[in-house]
This record gives sequence, structure tokens and C-alpha cells, in this order.
Amino acid sequence: MAKFCGIRKWAFMKLASKIHAAVASFLNSFFEKKKLIENLSLFFYLLYVFSIFYLDFHFSVLTRVIFFLSLAFSVLYFVKNFQTKLKIVPFLNSFFLLVVYSFITILFSAQKEVAVSSAITLAGLVLIIFLGLCNLDTIFKIHIFLVVLIISCCFMCCLSFVYYDKHELISALTGGVFRIGTDLNQPNAFGFFCFLGIAACTYFFFRNPKKDWPFAFPALFFGVFMVGTQSRSSLLQTIAFFVFVFILLFSKKGQKNHSFLIIGLVVIFLLLGIFFVALFTMPALSRFANSVISALEGETDSSTIERKILINVYFQLFLDNPIFGYGAGQGPLLVYSIYGYQLVAHYLPLDIAVNFGLFGLLFWYFSYGYFCSVLLRSKTKNHLFYFSLFLFLAFLIHDFFATSYLSKISYLVLGFFFSCANVLQSDRENNPSCFLPAVTEGSFSLEKSQK
Repeated sequence: MAKFCGIRKWAFMKLASKIHAAVASFLNSFFEKKKLIENLSLFFYLLYVFSIFYLDFHFSVLTRVIFFLSLAFSVLYFVKNFQTKLKIVPFLNSFFLLVVYSFITILFSAQKEVAVSSAITLAGLVLIIFLGLCNLDTIFKIHIFLVVLIISCCFMCCLSFVYYDKHELISALTGGVFRIGTDLNQPNAFGFFCFLGIAACTYFFFRNPKKDWPFAFPALFFGVFMVGTQSRSSLLQTIAFFVFVFILLFSKKGQKNHSFLIIGLVVIFLLLGIFFVALFTMPALSRFANSVISALEGETDSSTIERKILINVYFQLFLDNPIFGYGAGQGPLLVYSIYGYQLVAHYLPLDIAVNFGLFGLLFWYFSYGYFCSVLLRSKTKNHLFYFSLFLFLAFLIHDFFATSYLSKISYLVLGFFFSCANVLQSDRENNPSCFLPAVTEGSFSLEKSQK
């Protein structure tokens, strides 16, 4: 036992040294005069990413201040590099049209004040995608973003020990009424954060398993807390993500490195084995297992019944006004007139369809299609390509369990997806040596491309 604790401590120290080296490398180049605006823009963007995880739920005013600082420096960086930044505009076109249409819906909305507020909120959320596209314009910045994502998730998990006592944590992990994320932010949101942390750790691990294997430990750490949230959507996303990775490892188009294949398969089998054993032994995970079994047997729990009713109501509302919708933010108000509660459908296609009609669906999902077309046309099929593709496919599950278009973290992730596609399609970044460098010991820094 003592030997295992020593190995675990050494692994975390090794991981900490890598993160420290990445931060030190970033700070060394931060104060270069030629890149001051660029570095300040990236700094405030990363600070905003960190703030979304916790500060947005408890110190929203501070988060807004950070957002506007990030927006100001991002606009300066965009204007300064206007010619090169024009390539990000196509990723924003459909969202720009959706925002414009949301303001048009004010004219025929029943509650115009709500429509105005919802349209302004939507415009602010779309700007988060702009921040990501503007700042994550190199592979190194994308790596820094993923490191900040992991640090933010670690912070949230560690903060749980402060917020909750051991009895509440044990209750969450043993299938009690309590769920991790309650009062801290929201259980399903916390579970989604953990999923993103697991995915980011998996990327670094498979990118260089011989040197970055310590990333497996925080991934397992996040997995435990995700179980405690009892979030079924996050569990489904995690399973889907690892299934895609599993398929890649067996694909002929995958990596030809046999050591990479063996290590990857061992890790995936280990994780999936632990998960499926725990699925029927841990009460917290049995909530998910029982939901699947009940669905196969034609039975449903109270939560599922409630969501089915909401989906039926929203679908009927959509059929009554399918083309233009009822206006921004009108869906919950229409449900209130029926049930006395303002509720969303927790099903993105219907939430968008009721509020914005078929026009809204077209604008929203056109952005998905454009991302896929740009990504699949990229010449380089590397770790970043597969990671962004698999994460996007797993992210689609989120749309069927939540109202993604009202969530800041959803726009943050969409900005990351679009940035990956933008970097992969860039001629300057299409050199494979830019993507798959030899990672130096204790550092995420990239070696210079060979001429």
C-alpha cells in the first residue's frame, strides 16, 4: 500500500512538473512587445475559460468583467491581424444569422421584453465562439487551452472537498439522493465538465503515451467525481468517446505504432472493465444502468416521464408554428401557460425549433455541417484531427439531454471545435511536423518545424 502511494505521489509530481513547464514557457514569451496584445488576449480568454467553471455560478459580475476584457483584447488582436483572421468568419456566419433572426422574432413575440433579453443573451453567447476562434489559432494555444481545461476541472473537483462533507460525498458515490454539483454549480454541468477533463487527459495520453502517461491519473480522478454527479448524459458521452477511440486503435487508418496500440488497448479495456463492473455494483452508476434496462423493457422513471411529457408538448407547439417559431425565449413561457412552470425541453432540436422555427434549426445545424466539412477536408489526419472529431461526435449526445444553446460551456466547446478545424485547414499548419512533434521531457513545448 505504501509503495502504491509512493508511485501515485511520484506520478502527480511528474504531471505537476509538466504543467509547471508549460506555464513557465508561456510566461517567458508573454511580455514580448511584438506579441503583447496577442498574449493579453489569450490570457484573458483562458482566465474566462477558468471562470466559467466556478465563478460564473457564484461571482457572475466578475465573470462578466473578465469576458469584456477578453472581448476587448480579442477585437484588438483581430483588427491587428485582420487579413489572416478573415478565415474565421465563415464559422460564425450561421450563428450571426441566428442572432439577427432572434432580433427579428421580437416583432411577433408575445412577450417582447423576454424576446429582447433572450436575443441579447444569444448574441453574447455567440461572442464566446468568436473569442475561441480568435485566440486558439495555433496548435500550441490549443494545447494550453486543454491544460487550462484540465486545471479548471481539477479545481472544481478539489473544491468539492470544501463544499461537501464526507457523508455527502459518500452518499453521492453510493447512489444516495445527494449528487455532486448541487449548490456548487449543477450536477449535470459538473458531470459535463468532468467529461471534458477526461477527454483532454486522454488526448495528451495518446499523443505521447510514453511520456504523458501521468495524465491517466487525473482522468480517473475526474471519472470518480463524474460518477458522483449521477449524470447519465455525461456517462453516455464518456462511453461514446472511448468507443470511438477504441475503433480508431483497431482501424487500419489508425496509428501504426504497435506500442501505442497495445498501451491504448490496455488502458481502454481497463477503464471500460472498471466501468462495467461498477455499473452493476455501485449504486451511483446503477441509476444509469437501471435507466437503460427500464428503457429496453418499456419502463421509465419519473425523470424520464417528465422529459417525455415536455418533449411531447414542445413537439406539438412546433407543429402549430413550424416555420418561424414563437420568438426568442418564448418556449418556457408557453409551457408555463400549460403547466404553471417555465421549463425547457432538455432536447436541443425542439428547444430551437419552438423558439426560432425551421430557420433556427437551419442556422444552428449548418454550423455543425460546415465544421465537419472543413475538418474532413483537412490534409493532416493526426491526433488533433481524431480528438476533435471524436469529441464532437460525443458532444452531439449532449444536445439530446440539454438545452445547449443557452449554455456558455457549449459555446466554449463549439469555439474549440471550430478552432481545431481552422488550424487543421490552414496551409501554415498543414505540415505534419507541426502537429506531431517530439515532446521534450517535462514540457508541452513544440519543436520547430523542419524545413
